[in-house]
Amino acid sequence: MNEGRDRRRHFRLRYPGDARPTVRVDGVERPLLEVSVRGLRIAAEAGEFDTGRSCTVELVLPNVYPIAIDEGVVLRWDGGECVLWLSDEIDHAVILCEQRRLIRRARKLRDVDALDLMRTRHRRVVGGD
Repeated sequence: MNEGRDRRRHFRLRYPGDARPTVRVDGVERPLLEVSVRGLRIAAEAGEFDTGRSCTVELVLPNVYPIAIDEGVVLRWDGGECVLWLSDEIDHAVILCEQRRLIRRARKLRDVDALDLMRTRHRRVVGGD
């Protein structure tokens, strides 16, 4: 596999600092930094959740009911950020609704930096599905 390629399988929506919803991991509320249909990136204290640990996850977004995920697994730590894999997919419509909400918000603020922050690249894995 080409090391320089982005290995992401799913589109990821990044949240600007002042527009972050929350996620509950085993009942502990944390800011949501990024969301995709199969994963989350949250702000957390290093080592707060052990790598490989299974946990319950509840996504609390502004315009929808809380979304309960049967199981999340802590994949890795990147500094003060924890990456979780989700056993259940988050509906694409939910992510698109969040993306539209953030774009409307950024346009209202006329904040070019916020718009740039939300732009992510979606590339498939070489040989992926």
